[in-house]
Amino acid sequence: MNNNIKNAIKIGALLGLNGMFVFGLGCTKKEAEVPQLQEEQVDMKKTKTPSNQTHCQVVEKIFVGKDGEPTKQNELYLRCSVQDYFIKFCESEVSNKDVAGYLDGGITVEMEVRDGAWDTCDGLPIQSRVGTYVVIKKIFK
Repeated sequence: MNNNIKNAIKIGALLGLNGMFVFGLGCTKKEAEVPQLQEEQVDMKKTKTPSNQTHCQVVEKIFVGKDGEPTKQNELYLRCSVQDYFIKFCESEVSNKDVAGYLDGGITVEMEVRDGAWDTCDGLPIQSRVGTYVVIKKIFK
């Protein structure tokens, strides 16, 4: 092999190792800072909202039947972060009217996330809907 090619390979390998070393130092320094910031953010959350309170938005959605057709009935959901939770009022300690006053606005609640049948209450059309839903225990004013 030509000496120029051998020298180029050696220099390239050394530069590559040097780059990885510098990159590794940079990553190490940043990794040490991130957990400290996360702990501060968690502490800030703890001081603002007690653990039994969740702040969400109340939204209204059209009830869609088994056939996939929308009905004239609307239902209320809690939008918490990126998830919308069906509110099962027959198991909640608050009424539909209590929550409807917060429609399209913020609400702070004590809630419990459950998994099971949504339409097992009296007066609701049976649609065999199952999945995650919430029960609201208390609304904080």
